[in-house]
Amino acid sequence: MINQKVKTLEFLKEKKYTLSDEMQGIVVDSIDFINNTALFKNLSFWSSKEWLMSQEQTGENCFLYLCILIEGNVIGMIPSQFIHNTESKLFYNIPLMLANGGNFGEDNYLSEEEKLELSSHQNIIKHNIRTLYPSLVAANPSSYFSLYLDQNINSNLKNKVLTGLVTLYEMLSLDLKCMSNGFLYIYEESIEKMDELLIERDYIKATLGADCVIDVIWKDFKEYLSEFPKKRRANLRRERSMFNKAGIEVEIKKGVNALSNELIELQLSLSEKYGIKNKPIQVKKKFEAMKQYLDEHIVVFSAKKQDEVIGFSLYFEYNDILYSYIAGFDYEKITSEEFCYFNLVIYEPLIWCMNKGIKQIRFGLSSYEAKMRRGSYLKRNAGYFKVQGHCNNEAIKIINLFGLTEERLLNELEDNILVNRNKEGEIDE
Repeated sequence: MINQKVKTLEFLKEKKYTLSDEMQGIVVDSIDFINNTALFKNLSFWSSKEWLMSQEQTGENCFLYLCILIEGNVIGMIPSQFIHNTESKLFYNIPLMLANGGNFGEDNYLSEEEKLELSSHQNIIKHNIRTLYPSLVAANPSSYFSLYLDQNINSNLKNKVLTGLVTLYEMLSLDLKCMSNGFLYIYEESIEKMDELLIERDYIKATLGADCVIDVIWKDFKEYLSEFPKKRRANLRRERSMFNKAGIEVEIKKGVNALSNELIELQLSLSEKYGIKNKPIQVKKKFEAMKQYLDEHIVVFSAKKQDEVIGFSLYFEYNDILYSYIAGFDYEKITSEEFCYFNLVIYEPLIWCMNKGIKQIRFGLSSYEAKMRRGSYLKRNAGYFKVQGHCNNEAIKIINLFGLTEERLLNELEDNILVNRNKEGEIDE
């Protein structure tokens, strides 16, 4: 990765792209270059300068920041990742996403005929996967698309800058000879605008998961429980009760001192359970980078038995929102009847937010049903894909099928939970 990055940046070092009489584009390799604070107002934690600087330190990603300049000032930016082989992470690696699915697409939601069609297209992609690299992906680590526009400019100029950023992205992609491109994990509030910009440029749009969100509107846990129907309320109470009866103590720590070495092993244990092969040195690098840049945002909820940590969840606090990041558990020392996951990932952070006045928790892309049954709702994400070369038709068909499965999954979840709440008497007929 390092050699490829050096080679790429050497090529871009002095290059400037002319986008209009007043607008130029440049590409830089670090968010530290960007000093216009008006770009960072009212954005998500995943768009924060601190988060991106921490991720640069891990060495796992080749970041390219696409910047729009007017009179020498950066007034717009999109972070992207340059990916040149199958070793990059699945969540941002378009050829791997198409070949293997995993994070994109749920083939359980396909008919048998659709499964056969998908398998046929994927076999072609797998045999030709190297022809789909390199790839340029507009997405931040932690599955989030970030768009930075100077908040002091008027709406007309913002629209011009946004169009300029997409044009710059496509010019850069051509210069890097990219064979696959994508704007990924775009939140629903930005989808309408991205539709206007990307679909006319032949990008294929697909639903790409959803963020689970819970608005913290209750003063305490008792009031939170009152939102649920009687049967559901009893189940949630039982999960809290069994956790407390197991003799588990919860410790909440903020800042770098919360990131102890024992958490690394627990995180590796969770990754292994779900078939993700993380190396200890990679996880350690992430922890060191977080310690360097994210001190004031770190919140760790740890579960202890006899003074030994058996599980944890790591969150980031930012602008009155709590963001879920990673968790880990010692599966030899916890049982399913202790409900350690639900308490550390949902209930304890929720109670902490109530006590601290935090207004919202963003849980991310996974475990939709478990989180929805405990009060979360979905904010859908979109992805926009473009694939060059002779596998283009197969790629389009895979994207359309995967997008269809994502829609079916999310629709079923929302419908089922509504039906169950009706049956349990939560909503009047």
